[in-house]
Amino acid sequence: MLSVLNNDNVLGGIDAALGKAFTDGIGDTFKKGAKAEMYYEGGFVGGIALGDVNKDLKIGTDIGFFDFPSINGENAITIGGDVLAAFTDKPGVKEFMTYMTTPEAGAAWAKGGTIISPVLGVDPSVYPNDLAKQEADQVAKASAVRFDGSDLLPAGADLGAVLQGALQGGDVKSLLSDFQSTVTGAWQAEAGG
Repeated sequence: MLSVLNNDNVLGGIDAALGKAFTDGIGDTFKKGAKAEMYYEGGFVGGIALGDVNKDLKIGTDIGFFDFPSINGENAITIGGDVLAAFTDKPGVKEFMTYMTTPEAGAAWAKGGTIISPVLGVDPSVYPNDLAKQEADQVAKASAVRFDGSDLLPAGADLGAVLQGALQGGDVKSLLSDFQSTVTGAWQAEAGG
């Protein structure tokens, strides 16, 4: 990635890009007269680009996506998201948790178009555009779906800072070693020792 993400290929250079809000980066790529040609981010970008940045985008012509290159030809994908968990057995909690796994609840997520539903039984017709339908289909047909662990890292473990440090020319091995120490320490602290 470091051979591609560099000052020559990133609009404004690495430091300028790292200083931008991610929504500004979406605008740089999808607004009318955009100067950037590609935006490396999650599927939710399509909903923001189509809904907030440029409602005139044509799916398949002005906006689309492609899979991150596979490892060993595998049809696996990495996703981000939320976790649903219950820490009580109060009345209604089990029923709510069960409901959240149904196609009906999943359809409520899907209708917004910014994120896809985590429920495979959701009818594709509820998605508001073909981009969201394509993303949901990609997840449904994947040989494996792996959750992006950075979404669940303990407090203080900033993987984004490691990636930014690498993009700015830092020593990747040292950055990763320091990060691992931070994660280990944070998990030990959370476990009480």
